[in-house]
Amino acid sequence: MIVAIEWLIDHLEFLSNPIYVGGDSYSGLTVPIVEMKLALNQLINLKGYLLGNPLTNLDDDNYRIPFAHGMGLISDELYESLQRSCQGEYSNIHPSNARCLQDYQAYSQCIDGLTSNQILEPYCGVDSPKPQELFSERRFVNEKYIKLLVHQLSPCDFSRINAYKLSHLWLNNDRVREALHIRKGSTQEWIRCNYGLPYTKSILDSFQYHVNLSTKGYRSLIYSYTRTYSNRMTFATVKGGGHIAIEYKPVECYAMFKRWISNQPL
Repeated sequence: MIVAIEWLIDHLEFLSNPIYVGGDSYSGLTVPIVEMKLALNQLINLKGYLLGNPLTNLDDDNYRIPFAHGMGLISDELYESLQRSCQGEYSNIHPSNARCLQDYQAYSQCIDGLTSNQILEPYCGVDSPKPQELFSERRFVNEKYIKLLVHQLSPCDFSRINAYKLSHLWLNNDRVREALHIRKGSTQEWIRCNYGLPYTKSILDSFQYHVNLSTKGYRSLIYSYTRTYSNRMTFATVKGGGHIAIEYKPVECYAMFKRWISNQPL
């Protein structure tokens, strides 16, 4: 964020350009915070933000059952029984609540075998693999093995999965790093899903940030339904899009973005 402000100061010709902040998934916690911080700087022509399937609360288990009901994955009867027996608390069911546990088990059976990130996609067992799960010797992946990856026969979309598998090779390539202007020595090996990074979770819920930003009049596009509210918040659905919608439907996502950024109806 500081770098962005410094860059604008060094390139004053872009100072009047409209600025939007965007992200997907876990960025649902961080993007609204960054947007709020940028809003404090009068130099920036801040207009709004975009989020794809954003995380709003770290404890999101309580929203999975209403989603499953809304998508027709569980019956009205089971949903109503879950509401009665669990009282809307599905992430921390008390062991003594036998009826709630029974209903939750029935719900789990209904969604068993579905891809949680994209319920219309065949269950592939791996949707965002980590390097250590892909190659036992990831530094020594030969061309023969790469060709095998690309030509697997399956109903699953392996073009996307293969991109995950090979991303560490691409981003650790010296020519790629040079093209991206990554200074030598500034970072070591790039690792996908690097959970070893040290940080502290200080904000567990971004809901209030959304409220504050909409109160200030900033536009927002959250693509996970299409509906626009008076507070300039638009929800949109990319049909057939998975968790990171642009990976599944890049053309459709671009069309959605182009219309929204141009203030056209979706």
